[in-house]
Amino acid sequence: MQKGHYFSINPSMTESINGKKIISRIPPERILTETDGPFVKIGGRAAEPTDVIRVERFLADEWGVTNTDAKNNVKENFLRLVRPIQTTLKNK
Repeated sequence: MQKGHYFSINPSMTESINGKKIISRIPPERILTETDGPFVKIGGRAAEPTDVIRVERFLADEWGVTNTDAKNNVKENFLRLVRPIQTTLKNK
């Protein structure tokens, strides 16, 4: 984390003891969401993009904020990650 890395959280992590432990140690400003679909199964089906809502709900509970605040936090993290790339592409 000292090197500025981001960590992605998928629905399976929010349902496992080890996953929850890992999530609790990651600063909110370093978390992104993902599904790992179609490789991860949720209820016997392949994970879909909409399954990140499960992760957002978990993060909201973990951080003691609203679902909207958790979603906005992850969005800001994503924008912070891609902004330098956008700037580089615009300058070419």
